[in-house]
Amino acid sequence: MSDMTRTVSRDIRTTVEYDATVDASYQRFSDKPIARTVQVSDGVYEDFAADGSLVGRETLGGYPSAGSDGEDR
Repeated sequence: MSDMTRTVSRDIRTTVEYDATVDASYQRFSDKPIARTVQVSDGVYEDFAADGSLVGRETLGGYPSAGSDGEDR
């Protein structure tokens, strides 16, 4: 371990949900209530708590099983 690295202990549970009907996934990092949502790029939205911490991230249209040719991978 370098002098610039330190270990931070946290109790973090990440849950991931996928909705195939709309090809969207959601990663939840916290149980805090969502205070605001920010679009960070095309099809990617991040949810933040009132204290500014990241609650979750939604990704639309990003499931990797189908390629641009429509063939399953």
